[in-house]
Amino acid sequence: MIMVRFNDEGEFEEELRQAGPPEDLVLRLTKQWTRTSVSPAIQRVTVIATYVRDGKIIKLERYCGDDWGHHDSTTKATHSKADGIMFDLTKTAQDLGLKVRAGIYEEALGK
Repeated sequence: MIMVRFNDEGEFEEELRQAGPPEDLVLRLTKQWTRTSVSPAIQRVTVIATYVRDGKIIKLERYCGDDWGHHDSTTKATHSKADGIMFDLTKTAQDLGLKVRAGIYEEALGK
């Protein structure tokens, strides 16, 4: 299966608006935390949005910053950025009559 990837939420939203609705009218939207190589306590926070159209997975992976595991200004800014992106994507999806659900569409392994 072909995947189209975006790192900019504006470009992803434009694709969602202009290229026609997803096959199942669902936008999958989630935050992903991954450990960094710098320290196991620091996690990268990424907003991931996916949908399927014409047999292709359309995917946004937007890095938002690092979560240092405490309530410092860096962690707060990271979560504020991620929450803002998720809010904007949810609003766009709702404006287009789409359902927003958690999770990520991925190609099944072994195909």
